[in-house]
Amino acid sequence: MTKRTWAVLAVISFSCLGMQGIAQTPRHVAVHAGHMLDVKTGKMLADQTLVIEDGKIISSGATGEAKIPTDAVRIELPNAIVLPGLIDAHTHLTMEPRFGYERLATSVPREALTGAQNAFSVPLQISYDPKMLQVVNVSNGAFLSQDGQAVALVHRDDDSSGTLQITATRPPGAPGISGQGTIVTLTLMAKAPGQSSLTIARGGVRDPGMQSAPAAGAAMTVTIQ
Repeated sequence: MTKRTWAVLAVISFSCLGMQGIAQTPRHVAVHAGHMLDVKTGKMLADQTLVIEDGKIISSGATGEAKIPTDAVRIELPNAIVLPGLIDAHTHLTMEPRFGYERLATSVPREALTGAQNAFSVPLQISYDPKMLQVVNVSNGAFLSQDGQAVALVHRDDDSSGTLQITATRPPGAPGISGQGTIVTLTLMAKAPGQSSLTIARGGVRDPGMQSAPAAGAAMTVTIQ
């Protein structure tokens, strides 16, 4: 639902811009958006301005740093999310990576831990189908670093067997963390349409003394369209 909302907002925003361009034929247009999705990094940025010249985006960034031409037509979209770039609204461009839209086929599942007591290190082994999915990135979650401590994240991906080994560890001398939260965030790329499972084959929690405690794993089904 969220993805579709973004797409609709973006289409409406640029449709309005296009209609105004036909009526007034402005050379420069400045679009001020409440939020903008950086399609290169995947980050959601607040209070952004895009400057358009002769129908092409020439700059984007924080509104306070934007250099807007004096003759620019200004469009205010404080409640909209703008996606500058290609939008797969319905044509399923992400279904076939050979078309050159590989990055549009990415998914970002998160491995979470609940009911943890005195967690210092969390080793995981995740199994996936390498014919269907490709691991693009592994990044640290917020759980083990919630008190500001830097977390060491080590991972090894065997893309021939579809085995991803990850260990997230707090720094030496740091106390353990209790509660629940995200351990790691995985960025996956779809390689073929269909269904694939993503399973935590082995998981555990270690305390500051490196004593192990069992942790129940989980599995999820990824549907690729």
